[in-house]
Amino acid sequence: MLDGINLKYIPYLKKKFKYPVAYSDHSSSEYFSHLALYQGANMIEKTITENKFFKSIEHCMSIETKDAAKYI
Repeated sequence: MLDGINLKYIPYLKKKFKYPVAYSDHSSSEYFSHLALYQGANMIEKTITENKFFKSIEHCMSIETKDAAKYI
């Protein structure tokens, strides 16, 4: 499961480049962000929307503004 979203690549990037590593989470849950932090990601990017049921691919993978505080 981790191979398809490249989370196993995070430790490699940190070692090779010695810079902070960010993970851009385009999943519909917070699960992969937590795994990215566990793998060593320094930052997480997650899109915020007013309504994740708007007809757009970006909205369905976003968190709603009312849930943003819980995500942080």
